[in-house]
Amino acid sequence: MVAEAKNASSIVTTGTTPAYEHLAKKASVHKALDFSNIGMPLTTLKGANSGDERHLRQFHQTRIFIEDYSGMLHHGEKQKSSTYLISANLPQSFQYGVGSKWSAPLSDFGGASFNALMQFGGSAFRQMGFDVNNASGIHRAAHLLIWGGSEPLEFTLKIPVIDDNYGTKSVDDISTNLVEALEFLGCLCLPNGTNAAGFYSPPPSPLQANIKITDKTTIKLNTNFARIMVQIGGILLIDRCIIKKVAVEYPDTKTLIKHTYSEAIAPGQTGMSYLTPLLANVTITISTIEAMTSNLYSKMLWLQPQKSAGAMNADLSVVGNWVRDKYNSIMGNDGKQK
Repeated sequence: MVAEAKNASSIVTTGTTPAYEHLAKKASVHKALDFSNIGMPLTTLKGANSGDERHLRQFHQTRIFIEDYSGMLHHGEKQKSSTYLISANLPQSFQYGVGSKWSAPLSDFGGASFNALMQFGGSAFRQMGFDVNNASGIHRAAHLLIWGGSEPLEFTLKIPVIDDNYGTKSVDDISTNLVEALEFLGCLCLPNGTNAAGFYSPPPSPLQANIKITDKTTIKLNTNFARIMVQIGGILLIDRCIIKKVAVEYPDTKTLIKHTYSEAIAPGQTGMSYLTPLLANVTITISTIEAMTSNLYSKMLWLQPQKSAGAMNADLSVVGNWVRDKYNSIMGNDGKQK
């Protein structure tokens, strides 16, 4: 079987829209945590062997791509864009782990008392006619490992940040701005308010499930949906994940940088200037929405979209119908016991 060939434009896409085209793509709002986009060619390079090198930038960067989420804030104002991008250089080092849980469910077989009885009472058993062959009370089956499931992939990204002078205008959004990027990240890991009854709206998640309980009853689990995709260079692509936590450390609060915002950048704040620390260390905790499988891991390694992550359709109607019919046979359709 010949594997399907994959070209640069199909490696990391969201449907028909390339997810990691250069930040000059006008449909996306982009915020950078460092200078990794500076000097990036905005147009296709020309030449006999040049080709289109723009897509190669993504393999030098950490990128968080957000799609189909209406809860993003920019200077406190709700945004209308459909796509967002937060970028930074790759961390100096990166590690993660995948695997399964294994346990010995029969580890208590026999128990300590039985083990002692078998070892110290062997001669007595032989005198009674039972030949235990100097056996202990620990059975081989007690050490058999049984698979107990896998766990979600969770890791942290540690990004050193050097803020720059945003100025009054950002050309193609290639200037960095820590505060605006943190505002975006906060929208991804925090509830965005409460409803009229006072209940919090959960942070964005890709979870969407349809569980059929009976042939007439289906439970729909539709959370505050968003597609969050994290690319760690050419190492991993984690599609439809969640941002669990964002931690910020300012190693030097005395070295500040001035930011002045125009009306176009921050409506209602024309001429407002802010001083913020020049240096920061941002740590982002990222997790898959469900336990890992080999199929999911394979797609992550080969930078392929993971459309099924967080999406579940389960038909439990066989069990549900049996329980319902059993209940009706005992209680009757009027709910009163027969």
